[in-house]
Amino acid sequence: YLAEINSSKDFYEIRNFIVENKFSKSIHICISDISIREYKKHLIENYKKYTQGFSDDIEEYEKHITYIFNEFISHNDCEIISYPKDIDFFSNLVDKAIEKISPFVSIGGNGKQYKDAGFKDAVIGETILRYSKNNNCKCILVSEDNDYGRAFTGNDDIYICKDSKEVKERLNNLLGLSDIDVVKNKFINDHYLQETIIVL
Repeated sequence: YLAEINSSKDFYEIRNFIVENKFSKSIHICISDISIREYKKHLIENYKKYTQGFSDDIEEYEKHITYIFNEFISHNDCEIISYPKDIDFFSNLVDKAIEKISPFVSIGGNGKQYKDAGFKDAVIGETILRYSKNNNCKCILVSEDNDYGRAFTGNDDIYICKDSKEVKERLNNLLGLSDIDVVKNKFINDHYLQETIIVL
């Protein structure tokens, strides 16, 4: 069994930046429930693939995956954002799919042109828009997907960053945090750094 859920280097750098600068009460790390469901499905499919003929305890594995996901969410103080279930939300998605508005894209296949590719991205995008509006807050989406940038064009409350470096720069600008503040907070919270500087 998979022992624990591990995220990307960018995730941990962003989380540590928030903790070190004591922003945990004002800045929340949010994860789309669709992203979690997709990741779980990927793990379960891999488990089925590599244990075929050897194990049939898939229900136990699914419970284990749910458990370690919950541990990851709790340990990293993340917030799960579910997509809205109301009619207006999905009506807006349908309109965007028909008009091929980002992040819906047009792709070719089997001699046909499909304009509704990118449905999951569109749901995530609309969820962020709704979350920002309902909570009257600014949001930063960490993604290398260029379609998101076009989807949020004209919205001053949602920013797209491709990695942790861009996220930290954006947070510094939004919060008026200087480089001196960042170094000061890093030193206060990093005991290894303190000991190293004292030794030197």
